[in-house]
Amino acid sequence: AHRIGGRRGVLTAIALLVVVFVADGAPMWGSDVGGVLSILPAFAATGYLLLGKRIRLRTALLGLVAAVIPIVAFGLFDLTRPSDKQTHLGRLFETTESRGWSGFSTVIERKIYANLSVLLGSTWLLVVLAVLGFLACVYSKRRDRLQAVSEWVPEMRASYVGFAIVATLGFAANDSGIAVPGMMLSVLNPTIVALLVLARRRVPPS
Repeated sequence: AHRIGGRRGVLTAIALLVVVFVADGAPMWGSDVGGVLSILPAFAATGYLLLGKRIRLRTALLGLVAAVIPIVAFGLFDLTRPSDKQTHLGRLFETTESRGWSGFSTVIERKIYANLSVLLGSTWLLVVLAVLGFLACVYSKRRDRLQAVSEWVPEMRASYVGFAIVATLGFAANDSGIAVPGMMLSVLNPTIVALLVLARRRVPPS
């Protein structure tokens, strides 16, 4: 959005987000339920902000509800495939159909347990704490430089919002839990450092 500029740049960025969403959620490519639940609201919010619109409570609620629709669509499509080629989403639908709410709740409880079981024992927790500590330090002592980055590349504000949504929902909705925000922050941190340096020198970001 920043490199191309204007409305064409924004629409190009949104089109890329759509491609990522389809690639992440389509049954033939793995049907990542946690990914769909986290990236759809995040991508919707990012695209909305890039278009220059404000996110209101109603808009946010509609975005969360809309995240369920593609999951149902992907799940129903997955059910039409042979059993040996179905993903965990299709199997979840089959379990819910045969065992009802108890089958669905069992799967959810298992995922929550798997998430929490890796939280304290994962090295990603150290990464999250270290990066958040660094960013908090930069914000408290060099807030003017962060502001300079946002003024130079205003699209970063939309990216920050989308990043926060993906990291939070990705942590909650995936078995790998803390690894999701950990990996994301390990990319964000050097990106912020590079932009801080480039903004001070006013070198176009590559």
